[in-house]
Parts: sequence; C-alpha cells; structure tokens
Amino acid sequence: MQLTEANKKLTQLGKERDKINASIKKEEAQDAGSRDYNKIALLEDRLEEVNKEYEQQITVVKKARAAMDSQLETIGITGMTLRQLTDRQRDLNFAVRNLTPNSANYNKYKAQLDEVNERIKTLKGTAIETKGSLQGLAEGFNKYAAMSATAAAVLAEMGISGSKSVQDFADIKEAESQVVKYTNLTKAGVEDLNEEFKKMD
Repeated sequence: MQLTEANKKLTQLGKERDKINASIKKEEAQDAGSRDYNKIALLEDRLEEVNKEYEQQITVVKKARAAMDSQLETIGITGMTLRQLTDRQRDLNFAVRNLTPNSANYNKYKAQLDEVNERIKTLKGTAIETKGSLQGLAEGFNKYAAMSATAAAVLAEMGISGSKSVQDFADIKEAESQVVKYTNLTKAGVEDLNEEFKKMD
C-alpha cells in the first residue's frame, strides 16, 4: 500500500473517531431520562473498533514510510522514473501536510520533497529541451526535404528537356537525310543550307 493511501485511510479513521466522540458527548449531554444508553453503548463499541483500526493503520503508515525511504536509498532519486517521482512527491506532500512543522520528521520529509521537486523540474526541463531539439531537427529536415524535392524536379525537367533535345536533333538529322535523298544536294550542302536558314530567324 502506498503511503498516500495509508495516510488517507488513517485520516478517515481519525475523522470517524472524532465524529463518534462528538456523538457520544451529545448523547451524554442530554438529561438522564432522555439519554439513549443503548445508542451510547453501540457508539462506544464502534469507537473501540475504530481506535484499534487507527492504531493498526499507524503501523501500516510507518511501514509504508519505511518502504518509501528504503526505495529511495536503494535506487536513489536519480534512478527514479518521472512517474515514481510524481508518486513520491504526492506521498511526501501528504506527509508534510500532516506533520508538526519543524519536527524532525517534518524537516526530513520536507527536505526530501524539495529534492524530488527539483529532480522533477530538471527532468521536465530536459524533456522540453529534447522536444525543442527534435522540433528543430524536424524543421531542418522539412526545409532540406523541400529543397531536395525541388532539385529532383529540376533535374527531372532537365532530363526531359535533354531527352527532347536529343529527339529534336535526331529529327533534324532525319530531315537533312531526306533533303539529301530528294534534292541531290550533298550532306555538306544541306548543312550549309541549314545554317543559312538559322541566320534568317
């Protein structure tokens, strides 16, 4: 059982004990003729049961505190996960709120609480820094991915344009060969004629 749960049960038993004591005092404050002695007897029996449970719960709380202290000594605060630290923080907060200020136990648990709070703050700060680093990395990747995609598109277009140029060149050579075939001009003559056409453009 965690310390917080043990402390909550102890608090509930304490409240129930106070309520029973108040009910007994209320019944005893009435006139002797109107007192309900059976009700008082039942309340006193229940008070005895609650007191026994309360004493047993004090032992449970002490064991839970000892287990919590042992765990801290075994793995140390730096070995605890964020979840363990948060559970420990909750237990220590409850303990500190229910102890007499400036008592030995209060000071001990308050110091542990401060240490746990500092560790949680450090871990959360590290998580935020990591998130920022990852975010920056992702933004850089996105930036360069866009540039890479643009470069790939340009290269693809150049490939298509180059392919088209090769095809155009082949078409020109085919046309020149057709001109040679049908006009009885030499190949050199056709090329000279082609150069003259280029100058007209």
